[in-house]
Amino acid sequence: MLNRTRIQTLFLSTVLVLLINACAKNDISKPKSKPYLFLELSKNKSGTLKEKIAYVDSAFNSSKKLPLDSLALAIISRKGILHLNKQQRDSFFYYNHLLAKRSQKMDNKYYKARASFNLGYYYEELTSVPDSAFFYYHLAKKFFSKIGDTVKEGITMKHIAMLQKKTTDFFSAKESLVEALQYLNNSSDKENLASVYNELATNNRKLLNFTDAIKYYKMAIAITDAKSDIISYQNNLATVYKEQGNYNGATNLLRELLSDSLLKKGSTRYARVLHNFAYAQWLRDKKEVLPMFLEALNIRKIKNDKRGQLHSYTNLGEYHAKQNPIKASRYLDTVIQLAKKIKNPRAETDALQLLMQLHPKNIIFKDRYIFLKDSLYKQELKVKTQFAKMRYDDQQEKEQILQLQREKAEEKAALAIQKGQKILFLSLSGFLLIGGVSLYYALRQRYKKEKLKEVYNTEKLISKRLHDELSNDIYSLMAIIEQNPSTDSPYLLDSLEKIYGQTRTISHDHREIAVGESFATELKDTLSAFYNKETTVVVKGLETIAWEKVPDYKCIAIHRSLKEFMVNMKKHSEASLVAVNFKKEGKLLHITYSDNGIGMDEAQKFGVGLNNTGSRIAGIKGRIKFDSGNGHGTKITIIIPY
Repeated sequence: MLNRTRIQTLFLSTVLVLLINACAKNDISKPKSKPYLFLELSKNKSGTLKEKIAYVDSAFNSSKKLPLDSLALAIISRKGILHLNKQQRDSFFYYNHLLAKRSQKMDNKYYKARASFNLGYYYEELTSVPDSAFFYYHLAKKFFSKIGDTVKEGITMKHIAMLQKKTTDFFSAKESLVEALQYLNNSSDKENLASVYNELATNNRKLLNFTDAIKYYKMAIAITDAKSDIISYQNNLATVYKEQGNYNGATNLLRELLSDSLLKKGSTRYARVLHNFAYAQWLRDKKEVLPMFLEALNIRKIKNDKRGQLHSYTNLGEYHAKQNPIKASRYLDTVIQLAKKIKNPRAETDALQLLMQLHPKNIIFKDRYIFLKDSLYKQELKVKTQFAKMRYDDQQEKEQILQLQREKAEEKAALAIQKGQKILFLSLSGFLLIGGVSLYYALRQRYKKEKLKEVYNTEKLISKRLHDELSNDIYSLMAIIEQNPSTDSPYLLDSLEKIYGQTRTISHDHREIAVGESFATELKDTLSAFYNKETTVVVKGLETIAWEKVPDYKCIAIHRSLKEFMVNMKKHSEASLVAVNFKKEGKLLHITYSDNGIGMDEAQKFGVGLNNTGSRIAGIKGRIKFDSGNGHGTKITIIIPY
């Protein structure tokens, strides 16, 4: 079990963290005023306790002349902790009581939580008044909850559980510890998390649930990084083995601890391990262990470890009970006197129980034992009732808060309905406006598409007319026949076949273009038609484009444009190599045509065919760029929204 010194050390480390957090949360780092500077000097680790108290006294006195603020509260809090370090319990109580009053005046929840926690500790460890300790710990938990400090809630619940354990309410203590774990499990505070598991193990041990006790002690050992805590938890684990009757397991573990270099010989912790080792060994084989008992007792006297002395005297009384009842009685009488002095009635009842076995006819022992048991029962019942009432009050308060929240929610709902009606009206108006704009845009787009289709249909009509009216070749042929009626039939046939071929070519050029998934094949066939022994045509990236996602009218415009480039190349450029590259970049489709021909002059760039191509690309919101000069080939770039 953790002794009073260990608990006080853990408490002081906790409040030190609280004090550091106070500086951040309550903005006490103001311009370097005199109280602030004295407060900082009182935190100097290299200073003596006397110097620290002198500095905090100067901070406290100089702050009296200033308005009450968070700095003044921090000074009072620091003063209380330093008085505790000096074992000045009354001053510790006085300044924390003052802190509670002044933080209440400022409605500073952080320092209200601090003061309540410290007063709970005062009544728990320094004066053993469990009902008052319960009251202040309960207040501290509420304040920590209000400021959202779940770690401190968990630590406070651990102390509440320790109070419940002292009043033998082990089941309630386990419930409180489980709640503490909910607050601490996700925190980085391994020390207090391990301490909770240690307390959970101890309560299971008290309920004779040794299996769970062993499990939780081992968890505590595994979690903590503090070597001193590991020794304490292993000592507690050995106690379980001893109470199980596994004396070999207990003595082996305690022997290892005694040989651990971290266990300082002559320390309070060393005395506890040595005493437990002697007691477990005596229970195992009744060997002579008196020297170890007395060594442990002597250390406890030197260290003024009164609770440890109670254990030593009680077990020495038990050790001498059979062979030297008189000596045993003297040790047990000492237990009674010391227990009364430090207000530990439970230790007194344990001693009286042994004395009644030694002196079964002694009525005084029996009466005192009965009186103490009744007093303890009443005290335990009072604490249990008080804690149950606190929980009930908490539940009622939560229900009242929920009721107020429901009422506020209903008010907000009524306001929301009114607001919703206004929003609905505005939304409908907005939707109508957006719908109108969208409809206008859609009609505009539809008009553009229809215009492109109209151009396409016009081209088809032109194709048909050209098919019907092949003027030049037909007129030439007619002129030849008129001038020379006897022209050879083979020549006529060849000319007619040529005209017929031209007709089929024009018709093919202006036929309906396949789009969608078939467009890649359609365009590839069209471009490949210009491949021959004089001209090599290279097409790259055509298959990488998802043409099914490209609108039909854009596919038609691309096809017509590239066809125009290829025709122009065939007629004018004398190119031996043509490259057409397709590439998608973000939401844009880049098409690059290039050849190694003689290039184009300005007249060709603005000819009818290429002019129509420019208009066609502009109609689908694209851009076209010509880069060509005589003798330097031709490069044309088209960029179209994808």
